[in-house]
Amino acid sequence: MARAGEGSRWGSLSKAVAAKMVVAVDVDEVLGSFLAALNKFIADRYSWNHTVSEYHVYEFFRIWNCSRERANYLVHEFFTTHYFQDGIQPIPGARDALQNLSSFCSLSIVTSRQDAIKNHTLEWIEKYYPGLFEQIHFGNHFALEGKSRPKSEICRSFGAQVLIDDNPRYAMECANYGMRVLLFDYDSSYPWCKTGVDESHPLVTKVHNWEEVEEKLLSWVVPES
Repeated sequence: MARAGEGSRWGSLSKAVAAKMVVAVDVDEVLGSFLAALNKFIADRYSWNHTVSEYHVYEFFRIWNCSRERANYLVHEFFTTHYFQDGIQPIPGARDALQNLSSFCSLSIVTSRQDAIKNHTLEWIEKYYPGLFEQIHFGNHFALEGKSRPKSEICRSFGAQVLIDDNPRYAMECANYGMRVLLFDYDSSYPWCKTGVDESHPLVTKVHNWEEVEEKLLSWVVPES
């Protein structure tokens, strides 16, 4: 929902913008709270108690102190449970912001999620973000089978100009190909967002909520005079 005083600005914006900005949007921790649901699953099933604040890297085997193979297996077990299928809640403010952004942005999903959960992911996006995304691409990273595609390759395949993502590695990967990146650190609560990225990179901008995303993208389309 547009804030007070912005009605005319949003209303005339789509007419003022000749071509929409092409924006790629991540899913987990940007549109939905994947990690909170995963933590609940491993706590209830295996008595492994972790909080989001412990994840200094978004590599679960390092936090869980197990092998990479064991972590991948547990994540795929998580996919078969209600913790994943019904437990991932949308990030506050995302839907309203994306509805506003759709007036001057062409929005597409670029997620590292696996092909094995493609159908459920599509259903989840339609439930919480209906009609907002033109394309939905899966990187199939950390999959038990099938080939994976780098996010930078996916983004370049449809001409994305901006990536919104919480992972510093993907941020730098795409920024090094000339894309602007909004590195999403919701309420400054994502430890993995604070390491592994050169925040002085001119194309990487840290944002802390969807209101900041909205404001930053708007400023790039209609710079303040």
